[in-house]
Amino acid sequence: TSFPEPTAAQAGAWGPIAAGEHTLLCAPTGSGKTLAAFLWAIDRLGTSPATRPGVRVLYVSPLRALAVDV
Repeated sequence: TSFPEPTAAQAGAWGPIAAGEHTLLCAPTGSGKTLAAFLWAIDRLGTSPATRPGVRVLYVSPLRALAVDV
């Protein structure tokens, strides 16, 4: 409910993520980066069966954000 539509960061990220490309999303705090990554990943985990064992999603949180959040 915070945003009436996808943010610019989300709109720009979803295409490359959907195409299976390695994606680096660089945008200001509060622009929806984490949600952009996790929405797609959660959808894929729930709708696509694993074809082989191993890591299916790798999300690297910015260290600066971790320092503030922890």
